[in-house]
Amino acid sequence: MPSAASNQVPVSRDAITAEWLTHALRSTGVIAAESRVTACEQQPVVAFTLSGEAREDGGGLSGPQIVRLKLAYEGGTGPAQMVVKFGNWFDKQHMPAWPLKTRLIQAIGNLRLEDQFRSEIKFFQDIWPHINGVLLPKVYYAAIADTPNVKTWSYVLFDKRTRLRFCVLMEDLAMQQFTPVRPGEGLSFNRAKQALLNIARLHACGWNQPELWERLQLRPTPWLTFLRADEGQQRKHRDKFVHTDFIPTFLRLWAQHSRQGDHTHGFTMLRDPKMAAMLSAFNASFSTWAADAAKTPREAAQTIVHGDFHGWNHLFNPDDECRIVDFQFLGRGRVADELAYFFMASFDPEPAAEAALLELYHHALVAAGVQGYAYEQFLHEYYVSTLTLLLGSIVRAVKFLKPGQYDKLGLDQKQADLVQVGDLMRDRMMIRALNWYQTPHLRQRFFSRRETT
Repeated sequence: MPSAASNQVPVSRDAITAEWLTHALRSTGVIAAESRVTACEQQPVVAFTLSGEAREDGGGLSGPQIVRLKLAYEGGTGPAQMVVKFGNWFDKQHMPAWPLKTRLIQAIGNLRLEDQFRSEIKFFQDIWPHINGVLLPKVYYAAIADTPNVKTWSYVLFDKRTRLRFCVLMEDLAMQQFTPVRPGEGLSFNRAKQALLNIARLHACGWNQPELWERLQLRPTPWLTFLRADEGQQRKHRDKFVHTDFIPTFLRLWAQHSRQGDHTHGFTMLRDPKMAAMLSAFNASFSTWAADAAKTPREAAQTIVHGDFHGWNHLFNPDDECRIVDFQFLGRGRVADELAYFFMASFDPEPAAEAALLELYHHALVAAGVQGYAYEQFLHEYYVSTLTLLLGSIVRAVKFLKPGQYDKLGLDQKQADLVQVGDLMRDRMMIRALNWYQTPHLRQRFFSRRETT
C-alpha cells in the first residue's frame, strides 16, 4: 500500500464519512471505481479492562480509537462491516496526556508513541503483503500523515506532540464470531497452541536476514528491550544487581504491601518461605551465569518479531482459531524473548503443558524453513530470557517503581491496569522460576552458586 497524503487520513472520528470511505476503498481496490459508499453507521467497539471496566474505544492503552463501521453501497458491493483503528496524536482530547514520569519512561525506553504508530502502518504497508500464512484480520486500507518527531525534552516536559495521524481499515472479525481476550487472562492450551503456531510463521519469514531488516528499517523491538532492562539506567542497575544481595530489599519493600484489586496471588506470594528461598538462591547464583545470560542473547539468531505478543493481542473464535492484531512494537529481536514474554503474560504455569507448547512451536519453526536452530539451544535461550525478564521486573520494583509510586499510579485507571498486568506477569514468572528451582538439573544450572576461576 502506498503512503497517503495528509488529506487521505481522517482528522477525527467525524471525518470518517461515506465520501472518505469511498475514496479509501477505491484506492486499494476493495470496491470498484463505479461503486461508492452511501451510508456509514459508526458503533463503538466495547472492550473490558483487567479491572472489569467497559471501554468504548476498543480498550487500547496507547490511545487509538477503534470503531465499528456498518456500510451501504451503490453501484457495487463491498464489506458490510469493518473496523477502523485511527488516531490523531495532536488531538489531546481523544488521546489524553500521560503523566510526566510516564512520558520520561517512554523517552528513555525508546517507547515514544509516534514510533509505535509508524511501526504498525509500516507493517501493513511494507511487510504484511510479503508474509505467507500469518493469520490476522484482512486489511482494506492503511495510511499515515506524518512529520518528524518533536524534540524529546519538549514532549517529556510539556507534552508537545508530533503532528501525526494514522488510520487502518480492517475486517470485522466479530462477523465470524471472533472475540478478544481480556488483559491478563490466561489462555487455554488449545488457544496458546494456535497463537504459537501462527507466530512461528512470522518468525520464520525474517530469520537471520539482516539485509531485509535494514531494507525494512526494522529497529530492535523496544518493549522487549525495556522489559529485559537491557538499556540505559535500567541496564546499569541490572548489571549492579548481578553482584549485589538485592532480594532482601525486594522482599522488605513488597512482601507486606497490599495489591490493588482482587487477584489470586498478589504480594502475599513473597511471604511463602519456598518462594523466598528460590529468590535468594537466584540472587546468589546469578553472578555465576551472568556472562552466559549476556552472551546468549548476543549470539541468538534474530528475526522479525511482533514485539507485544500476548493473548489479548489475539482474537479467537469458538473453535479456538486465532487472529493476531496490534503491530505497534514490531521490530527485530529474538524468538526466546518473544515466547518468554508470551508465557509470562498469557499462560498460567503448568510445566508439562508448557513443555509441550514449546516443542510444538519449535517444530513449527523448523517446518516453516528455519535451519540450524536446535531445540536444546532454543530451550536454553527460553530459560535465560524468562529469568532475565524476572530480574528486570525486580530491578524496576526496587529502583524505579517502589510501593508509594505504585499506589499513585493506581489512581489513574489506565495506568492501574498496566501495573496490575505487570503484577500478574511477575507472579507467573516467579511461579515458573520456583518450578525450575524444584527441578534438579535446572536448579543446578540456574540456582546453584558455582565456583568461578
